[in-house]
Amino acid sequence: MITMLSDYILVEEMEINEVTENGLVLVKNTKGKEPLKKGCVLAVGPGYIHETGEFIKNEIKEDDIVYYHHRFAWPITQNGKTYDITVSREVMCKLDDDEPEVLADDSDESDLLGDKPGDMETEKI
Repeated sequence: MITMLSDYILVEEMEINEVTENGLVLVKNTKGKEPLKKGCVLAVGPGYIHETGEFIKNEIKEDDIVYYHHRFAWPITQNGKTYDITVSREVMCKLDDDEPEVLADDSDESDLLGDKPGDMETEKI
């Protein structure tokens, strides 16, 4: 058993898969190369004392599904299994439920912003 201290959390990394609009699952084969990691939180420290002296309770809970940056994760091995330790303040987001990620359709981002070349008015100088 591992007991986390301060605002550290223990995370079991999960595979990040993407699902197309038609339901096709695209498995990433570049494990360890993605800037973000996805994982299930297994253990949580109580929180930390802020520089102002105030105790900040940890917002992350056990069984939360979170995204965190790989640079802020330290791998440890316990009973032959590898886990990540990271700081809860470095968690970028947590999922409300474990819905698969959906890829955007074939339109580019500029279309979403209304910045397609045909959508812009131009002025002649």
